[in-house]
Amino acid sequence: MAHNVDIFILGAGPAGINAAVEAHCLGLTSVIVEQKQILNTIHSYYPKEKRVDMDYKGVKAEFFGKVDFPEKSYSLAGYTEVIEKMIKHFNLDIHVPESVESITKVSESPTKFEVKTDKETYITGAVFIAIGMFAKPKRLEAEIDRDARKQIVYEIAGKDYANSDIAVYGGANSAIEIALNFYKRGNNVTIIYRGVMEKLESNLNTGNLDDIRAVLSEQANNPKYKFRIDLKSQITKATKNAENGKLHAYYDTGVEVEFDYCFVAIGGGSSRDLLEGKCGVKFTEKGAPVVDDNYESDNKGLYVIGDVSEKGKAAIVTAMKESVLAVNHMKETHFKGKTKDVSFDFKY
Repeated sequence: MAHNVDIFILGAGPAGINAAVEAHCLGLTSVIVEQKQILNTIHSYYPKEKRVDMDYKGVKAEFFGKVDFPEKSYSLAGYTEVIEKMIKHFNLDIHVPESVESITKVSESPTKFEVKTDKETYITGAVFIAIGMFAKPKRLEAEIDRDARKQIVYEIAGKDYANSDIAVYGGANSAIEIALNFYKRGNNVTIIYRGVMEKLESNLNTGNLDDIRAVLSEQANNPKYKFRIDLKSQITKATKNAENGKLHAYYDTGVEVEFDYCFVAIGGGSSRDLLEGKCGVKFTEKGAPVVDDNYESDNKGLYVIGDVSEKGKAAIVTAMKESVLAVNHMKETHFKGKTKDVSFDFKY
């Protein structure tokens, strides 16, 4: 038998969880399906010290919606603590692990979808895709020997290294935060970036830019640990040094360097097969999902929110704001006259 629910949400990240809370406060039922773990991108790719209160690429970092966030939650650790309390307080229905197999619209007016997963079938009035842009992290495009592959790392979860030589491959905010995190833990760190310093600095929010400038300034004072940036460089080949066990990396510039580990943080992409093939979402020439100002796709009743909605402006606060805009639009279009204000007493 199919499970009836007002809203089906794919992805238990910031956007998906906040959408479920917003729906709850309107008296609507929801279910969140997640194939990996709750807040998977945050736990797998972000250092614990990451800040979530920074303006990023013209997007102002401000929270709004039914649940406001106090200043103390602006660190990643504080933010995840609040999210965990929200899940428990609002009794959110989250199914983990569970994967979507098909999403089919069975009615236009009113909108109604049939969603089949590997475990259940759902009938729902609206679908929110909030899978994040790191559903499929980009791989290092280089010739990597089999013995060296274990030293090329894509997830930082549980990686508490110290006294190691670590490379971080990438030049966006996440890469810089990972590099700074490992440096502060007592490692020699090298950022490998294919562009010039001016381009790298333009990628960063104010906080990360200030932090990296401060660390580079420390280098003049002979610090115990080294921190450097190899600009205009890309790894084309990697082998394992049989004598010392280190990762031997070859740059396209002809330079050769050695590390204990190389953490790859060059972004990622959502599953286009899922969005296009199973959801009927159209894409731009640049590969971004086509959505309107309310994050609704051409497949009416189906919304794309969070990192996956607007490539290049991925941020936790942005994802949460998009969920509010999308739920409010859904309320006025697909559930008009069917919602109610539900009071809640949520304490941090």
